[in-house]
Amino acid sequence: RLTILKRIARSMSVLHKKSARLRDEERARLIWLLSTDKAVTSALLGKLTLPERYDEGTLADDLAEVEMLVSHLPPPDLADALEALPYDARTALWCLVPDDKRGEVLLEASENVWGDLIDKMSDPELLQAMQPLDIDEQVYLLQHLPRNLTGRLLATLPAEKRARIRQIMRYADNSVGSIMEFEVITVRPEATLAAVQRYLRRLGKMPENTDKLFVTTRNKLLLGELELQTILLNDAQKRVGEVMEGDPVTFQPHEEAEKVARTFERDDLLSAAVIDADGKLIGYEIELVDALCAQMKAECEVISQDWDGLIPGLNAQKFDAAIAGMSITPERKEVVEFSDPY
Repeated sequence: RLTILKRIARSMSVLHKKSARLRDEERARLIWLLSTDKAVTSALLGKLTLPERYDEGTLADDLAEVEMLVSHLPPPDLADALEALPYDARTALWCLVPDDKRGEVLLEASENVWGDLIDKMSDPELLQAMQPLDIDEQVYLLQHLPRNLTGRLLATLPAEKRARIRQIMRYADNSVGSIMEFEVITVRPEATLAAVQRYLRRLGKMPENTDKLFVTTRNKLLLGELELQTILLNDAQKRVGEVMEGDPVTFQPHEEAEKVARTFERDDLLSAAVIDADGKLIGYEIELVDALCAQMKAECEVISQDWDGLIPGLNAQKFDAAIAGMSITPERKEVVEFSDPY
C-alpha cells in the first residue's frame, strides 16, 4: 500500500464532512486576512507597531477569525495556505498551527516551504510534531527534511519501532519498500469466513485503507487475497481457499514507486501485497516475528489459531506467544503477560 495513496484517503476522510466550496472559501479568507492586513501578521508575530494599532476592536475580531479558520481547516488546506503566503505571513500562520497538526501539514506541504516552517523549531519540537504520524510517514520526513534527525528519532522509540524504521530505510528512496505500509492482516486458506468475521470483530480495527486480507501458508508464502466484500457476501461456512482471489496483483520492495503508483491508478487499487523474491508476504508483524526469533536464535513456526483459542492456547502451552491485534486490558493481564505495546 503506497503512502501517497494512504495520505490522499486519510485527507478525504477528514474533509468529507465539509463541502469543497466551504473549504475553498475558508482557505481563501485565511489567505486574504494574512496577506492583505499587515497588522494581523505583525500582531501574530509580536511585532505590532504603533501606526498599525488601528481600531483595536477590529484587529481583535480579525485575529479571532484567523484562529477560528486555522482550527477549522484540515492539514491539506493549511498546507495550501502556507504555500500561498509570503514569508512573514507564512511564519505567522505556522505559529497558529497546533502541535498535533504540524506533522500532517508538513507532509502535505511542498518541500519548497519546509525550510521556512521548521527554521525556528528545535529538534525536540520537530520530533514531537512527527510523533502522531505513522512510521512510514516519519521515515519520509526523515529522508526529505533539511535536517538530519534519524539518530534522535530512533533514540526515542522502542526497539520494535526502531527495527521497523531501519527496515524501511534499507530500501532506496522512491522504491516500494521505502513507502509501503507494513501493517497487514493475514488468514489461512482452511479458515471459514465465519472464523474470519469473528476475528475481525474481536480485532476491532483495520489497518488504514485496507480493502482486503492476505491469504498465506504458515511459512508466509502468499497464496491469494480475500476482499472484504467477499467475506460479507459469501456463505459464512465457506472456507477462505474456496473464495479467495488466487492470482492477486503483487509488487516487490525494490520496484520503482512511481511505476507502481501508475498501476494503482490504472487498476483502481486501494491495497496490494508486497512480497520478497521467494513469494513470501512482507508485513510488520511477520518481520517482527522473524526478528524476535533471530535474536533468540530459535527456529520458530507460525501457526493459525482462532481468536477465541488464543488465551486458552497460551495457558495450555500449545504455543509460546501470540502476536498481532490483541489489545491490553486489565482482565487479560490477569491471565497472560504482555510485552510493551507497539
